[in-house]
Amino acid sequence: MKDTFAKDLISLVNSLKGLVKSKSVDYPLKDKEGKVVGKTKFDYIPLDDILETIKKHDKFALIQPLSSLENGAPCVENILIHESGEVLTSGKFPILVSNTKMQDVGSAITYSRRYSLGAFLGISTETDNDANFESEVKEAKATPKQVEYLKNIYKGENLTKLLQANKLAVIEDISAKKASELISKVSK
Repeated sequence: MKDTFAKDLISLVNSLKGLVKSKSVDYPLKDKEGKVVGKTKFDYIPLDDILETIKKHDKFALIQPLSSLENGAPCVENILIHESGEVLTSGKFPILVSNTKMQDVGSAITYSRRYSLGAFLGISTETDNDANFESEVKEAKATPKQVEYLKNIYKGENLTKLLQANKLAVIEDISAKKASELISKVSK
């Protein structure tokens, strides 16, 4: 029986290779203070596509019960049941909910189900952009008031040094964050 289970599991996992990251999400990037400094995007495989592929592979059934951890935090678990009766279970995956709006709770559950199922079955359900985080950030540019203030402070050679140090062609390209830092330094 275990040979059949193993072969069928390998077949199931291999059938998931063809899934396409057909959906995408744009979301804001925030600095340590919670201020929006840009945005990023990631592509992902919809949960429905993964579930449909598993259902087509008629040797397995999947259930994803919601429960709670010992500390009371909500979580999801993945349980894959083979027709032979063999069962493969993931650990409990926490569901992180930042507020109590039902739509946000539903989104957090769906995300956790998709993400944990991908980890459980060894597939990447979304674009891995963690290593490219810095290159993905599109920082907000300085406001016209910030630029004007900096132009009054940095002139001639000082302005040239500032532009070179920040790899800028013109002062108008400076980020709002960097402009704030410079203005703060000068104000002290």
